Amino acid sequence: MKLFSRYPIEDLDGKKIRLTSQSRTSVALLRILLEERFHRKPEYLPGLGAEEGDDACLLIGDLALEENERHRFPYDYDLGTLWQGWQGLPFVFGAWVIAKEATRGELRPVLERYLELTKTGIEKFKADKTAALDAWLSRYPVRLPRPVVDRYYDVLDYRFTEERKESYGLFIKYAQKLGLVESAPPLEFF
Repeated sequence: MKLFSRYPIEDLDGKKIRLTSQSRTSVALLRILLEERFHRKPEYLPGLGAEEGDDACLLIGDLALEENERHRFPYDYDLGTLWQGWQGLPFVFGAWVIAKEATRGELRPVLERYLELTKTGIEKFKADKTAALDAWLSRYPVRLPRPVVDRYYDVLDYRFTEERKESYGLFIKYAQKLGLVESAPPLEFF
């Protein structure tokens, strides 16, 4: 997830920022960074990409990768890098959350099988990333140079380490402070 801007991040106070509707987590992270780390209060606008008159836009996934290749904005900021530079912890971009009931009783074997298949799938992907991406891109082509796609998948990490658990807790704390979430349920890690 990236912020593309016509101004340095320190100069975004009062500026118009178009926010992606594809990820509430990305929007929350941007707001936390701007308001808590940089102490800036821009005007947030809903949308999918930069529109005429916008000073900046937040994009994720393919849209961010495509915008990166266009070079239309003089400034771009990777939000995960900004978070890590501020907190000293890697940002958690996604996590699987399951109901506690699925960890016991008759659902337990189903969950264990699912987790094993997921682990095996990740291992197979890592063992031959090129073949896996060739197969994926033949079915779901993207408008990106192949080296960009390869680099994107090189940095994915599926481990939920103690550092990442701590990072998630900090993210929720800031999201609560800004009124972006009411509260988070207590989590137990499986």
